[in-house]
Amino acid sequence: MMRALAFGAVLAFGAVFAGSAACDTLEALYGNTLVVTYPSGNVERFLVDEGGGFTMILSTGQSVEAQWSTEGDQFCAVSEDAPPACSPMPMDKAVGDAWDQETPNGVVRYEIIAGR
Repeated sequence: MMRALAFGAVLAFGAVFAGSAACDTLEALYGNTLVVTYPSGNVERFLVDEGGGFTMILSTGQSVEAQWSTEGDQFCAVSEDAPPACSPMPMDKAVGDAWDQETPNGVVRYEIIAGR
């Protein structure tokens, strides 16, 4: 159940993506960390692997493993406990980039940091 609940956060991860430069953004994530800070102050980390897998480290410290793929301009995440979740992919982002995105729940902060 926790994995199913946590998987909803994958949508926030996918929501940072939009546009044809998505591959550049994914390449920036390989071997690095996407840090997502939610309006609540909770911080989650996404470790994206080039082979199609990623690990989401929740603010509780729990890790959730999932698979990713791209379909057109969509980033799709798949977990054993949840149906596939797809959302638009991002603009051209690189290591060191940080940006805010308005969501229905408030502003979410994204940052790609070097290393894991």
